[in-house]
Amino acid sequence: MHTCIRLRAERQKRGWTQAVVSRMAAESGQAISQYEISQLERGRLNPTPPERDALARVFQIAPEALWVLVESESESEPEDRSVRRAREAQARADAALERARERARIAKARADATVAKALAQARRSQERLASFAPMEATP
Repeated sequence: MHTCIRLRAERQKRGWTQAVVSRMAAESGQAISQYEISQLERGRLNPTPPERDALARVFQIAPEALWVLVESESESEPEDRSVRRAREAQARADAALERARERARIAKARADATVAKALAQARRSQERLASFAPMEATP
């Protein structure tokens, strides 16, 4: 059975969605639905020769680089699944870290604005106090 070991990795490396790959395959002359891309990535669907060629054109690599013959899917599936889960967990962690950094940048900007506002208010207060010179007593 042919199964795609690298299709998902190549797609994710480029930051493409399955829908983008589907559209690009159609533009290259071979209609492949998003559902079919998903099934191909999971090894649940065998690609036709035209589909293999179209996807190779989309990714600009040799078809052999995307498609390999796997003798026993049950032997490779647990490792592939665990690797995929680890990559997905890493991607989620990276996204969470980026969101935390963005929240920290926003909080710092707000704090800086608050400090600047407080300093400006303190300066104005000092200037007002300085304008009230002590009155000299008249004899």
